[in-house]
Amino acid sequence: MTIKELLALEESAEEGLQNTWLGYTKTKGSHELREDISAIYSKITAEDMTVCTGAQEPIFLLSHAILSPDDEVIVQSPCYQSLQSVPESIGCKVLNWDVHYEGNRPTFDIGHLKNLISNKTKAIYLNAPHNPTGFLFTKEEQQAIVELARANNIIILCDEVYRELEHSPEFAIPAFADA
Repeated sequence: MTIKELLALEESAEEGLQNTWLGYTKTKGSHELREDISAIYSKITAEDMTVCTGAQEPIFLLSHAILSPDDEVIVQSPCYQSLQSVPESIGCKVLNWDVHYEGNRPTFDIGHLKNLISNKTKAIYLNAPHNPTGFLFTKEEQQAIVELARANNIIILCDEVYRELEHSPEFAIPAFADA
């Protein structure tokens, strides 16, 4: 496909391309993009967010913004490697909240998560739906995690790249940011 053929797919796309600003981008991302993204949330607005590239950038930015050496981070495991290595590079202790299996079904024990929390815990890094296991939190489990975090002044970073890909709507939970 040529660029001309691609632009022909949308009326006024050629004019839009010709009028695209080539200067420095908005630090938080374009307002239009943030507006479109905020539409998938019930409580998050465009003003509440910053657009990042992929998962690595927000993990790095958030970790460096909130963590100090000797802080503790709880990471749902297995996980995207940066969730462990970035806090470790800052000097944090990383505790794994490991998957367990009940038969063939993966699960994460909320009681075990509670036991991992200490007065040094600054963040819980999650992935929901979980990759690579496919595990889905229930709304009750999600609320229990949120309540633990609130009670202990802990920030939750949840990678939700697979959110809304649940096989059936009854498995869907709100975004952690909305919870």
